[in-house]
Parts: sequence; C-alpha cells; structure tokens
Amino acid sequence: DKLGGLIGHNTGKIYNCYSNVNIVAKGNPINILGGFIGYNELLSDKDALVSKCFAMGSVTVEQVPVNYGYFAGKNTGDIATGIYSDGLTIKLSAGETLTDLVEPTCTNGEAKAESEILSVDFIENTLYFDRTIWLLEEGKLPTLR
Repeated sequence: DKLGGLIGHNTGKIYNCYSNVNIVAKGNPINILGGFIGYNELLSDKDALVSKCFAMGSVTVEQVPVNYGYFAGKNTGDIATGIYSDGLTIKLSAGETLTDLVEPTCTNGEAKAESEILSVDFIENTLYFDRTIWLLEEGKLPTLR
C-alpha cells in the first residue's frame, strides 16, 4: 500500500539516487504515493534520511491515495534536497491529475525544470553525484560507471 518511483518504504539512509519512471498501478488501492518515495518513516532506532535525490516521470493509479506528494507521499523523517521534475505527473487512470482533485498531503521536495535537473552543474554541485561513481553528460540522466 506504499508506492514510490524508486522506494516504497524507507527507514534508513538514501543518498544520490534518482527515479525516472512510468508506473501504472492497478488493483489494490494505494495508501501512500510519491514520485520518488512512498513513505520515509522515522523510527526510534533508525534515521529515515533521504538526501540529494531526484524524481522524474509519471505515476498512474486507479484511486486517489490517502497520502501523496510529488517527491514523497508521507514523511516523518528527514528529506534533504529532494527534487522532482516540474513535469512529473501523478494522475488517475481516468486521466485527471491528482492536484486537480485534491491537494498533495506531503509537500516535501522542490520542483525544478527538467533541463536544470539534467545539467551536469546541478547534478555535480547541488546533488553531489560523485564523478568517480557516476558518468555525467549534459542533458542526460547520470549512469553508473
């Protein structure tokens, strides 16, 4: 019942990741939905930290979820530099975007233009993707070396 572009449910630490997805969820209703992470849950013995990550793409569900947001569906932990493309869509299979029906319940994350997100300068100097690990090319998604 927790759906995210990369992670459904997190109670640990996540750094330097991204999702570029086209998800179509059918069947069971989704309780928590986010473009990058469904639920970032702080537990007493865990950190629940998401840092320097971004989300792009689209998510389609059959029913309006109880909790949703463009970057995170629900967050009780820490989201540091959670970016989502201003072109990321979250909609119902009938075609309506969720924001036309209800406001997001989680506002963690910051919208940026896709061209800005895909600039080498932004990925390297804002999100701190390490060039020894990631191949960075202007206008393209990072790839692991």
